[in-house]
Amino acid sequence: MGLAAAGMAALSGAATSFLLAAVFVTIVDRWYIAFEERRLRARFGAAYESYAQSTRRWV
Repeated sequence: MGLAAAGMAALSGAATSFLLAAVFVTIVDRWYIAFEERRLRARFGAAYESYAQSTRRWV
């Protein structure tokens, strides 16, 4: 979704669109992903830690 937002910003050519795309990605990274990671650590413990160490957060 972040890549789609950046693509739409590029198509529109408006600087504020790029800013909004960056804000969107920052919010997703700092709030939603962090929330999910805390829940996964609480539920799966060491198994999730092992998985998180062997995979990248962003593709």
